Amino acid sequence: MTVLGLGDVVSVPLAGKTTSLAVTVGDICWIESLRNYTRVALKPPAGLLFFRRRLSYWDKVVPTSAFARVGRSYLVQVAAIEQIEWASRTETAVTFGEGVEPLALGRLPAMRLREILGGHA
Repeated sequence: MTVLGLGDVVSVPLAGKTTSLAVTVGDICWIESLRNYTRVALKPPAGLLFFRRRLSYWDKVVPTSAFARVGRSYLVQVAAIEQIEWASRTETAVTFGEGVEPLALGRLPAMRLREILGGHA
């Protein structure tokens, strides 16, 4: 499997459907693992979609220079982050701009994100 760039397009099967959707890698803000499926937040107008792909698939195709693995269940495009609100020790809200579903992280993924950002967030 080839690692793609942010401008590349990947065709991914939608969950529960027989169709695939072409997704521009740079439009992906975050990806959440849901066992054999993934929930992917895309920039508008696409929104939040469910794909019949494991997180390990995305791990292999998205560029590691742009996406960070935060915890066992999340991949985040670091440059797309607009704001991080460290609400409490156990809850962190990550926003990616207007029209993109915010990502709620627990304590361990939030700590990993802070490490990736160099503790400056």
